[in-house]
Amino acid sequence: MKLIILILSAIFFFSCELHKQEVRTPPPVEAKVIDLDSIETLIAAVLQDDYFTAKRTLELTSLELNVINEQGKLLLNEAIKLDRLLMGELLISYGALPDESDEFNETARELIQKSAYIDEWKTIFDGGTVSSDYVTKESFILLSETAIDNQDARIHTMGLYRERGADINSINSDNQSLLMIASSKNLVKVVDYLCSFEELDPNLTVTVIRRRREFHITAMFYAQTPEMKSALRNCGVTE
Repeated sequence: MKLIILILSAIFFFSCELHKQEVRTPPPVEAKVIDLDSIETLIAAVLQDDYFTAKRTLELTSLELNVINEQGKLLLNEAIKLDRLLMGELLISYGALPDESDEFNETARELIQKSAYIDEWKTIFDGGTVSSDYVTKESFILLSETAIDNQDARIHTMGLYRERGADINSINSDNQSLLMIASSKNLVKVVDYLCSFEELDPNLTVTVIRRRREFHITAMFYAQTPEMKSALRNCGVTE
C-alpha cells in the first residue's frame, strides 16, 4: 500500500513540475524583419494617405517599423507630421514606437506637440483609438477632394471612416451634409453609397439666407443633372 502511495505521489509531483514548466515557458517571439523596400512602400502610403496599401503591406510579414530610411525618416514621425491619425494608429498597432528618434533626433512624442490633434495622438499612444469627431471631419475633407472619376477609391476610404464612427448625418462648417456635397459635385456613386445606410436622413434640412430671405433646403437643392435628381429621389429625398 505504501509503495502505491509513493508511486502516486511521484506521479503527482512530476505532473506538477511539468505543468510549471509549461506555464513558465514563454511563447516564441516572432522575429521582426528589416525590409527597407517595404519601409519605402509604407512611407509612400503615408504620404498618399493610402491606408489600405499600408495595411496590406503590414499584414504580409512581421516588419521592424522603427527603422530610419535613407532619407533619415521614421514612419510614425511622417504620419504625425501630416496628421494621419488612422495611419499612425495602424503603425503603432504593428509595433511603431513613439519614443524612437529619426535622423534629426526627433521623436513622435515630441512631434505631436506641434499638432492640432495633440490630444488625439496622446490617446493613440496610450493604446486608444481615434474619435468619431475626427473621422467625421476627415469624411468631409475626403469628399471635398473626390471627383467623378475617383469615386470608387474614395468610397472605399469613406467606408473605413464609417466603420470608425463617422456621423453620416453631420453638418460641416459650410452648412452642408455629406449628401449635399455629393449632390453638388454630381457624385452619383457616392450618393448611392450614402443612401445604402439605414441611418441616413435623406431629407436632412439646413437653412440658408439668400437676399435676406431664409430658405430651408435639402440635397435636392444642389442637384444639377437628371441622373443626380433620380438618384436622390430613389434615396427618398423630396423636392
